[in-house]
Parts: sequence; C-alpha cells; structure tokens
Amino acid sequence: VAPKKEEEPEKPASAPAADEKAPLAKAEA
Repeated sequence: VAPKKEEEPEKPASAPAADEKAPLAKAEA
C-alpha cells in the first residue's frame, strides 16, 4: 500500500480511496 501512495501523490488526503484500493491491492497480491 505504501508504494501506491507514492504513485498517487496528488491524492494525499484520499484516505477513503486508499481503503478502496487496499482490497484491490490484496486481490492483485
């Protein structure tokens, strides 16, 4: 998830977005 934040520096305050991408990252992993 950390690398995702580096790829999306334009949305630092997108906590909900990170939560939505977290499950996706787990699915990809």
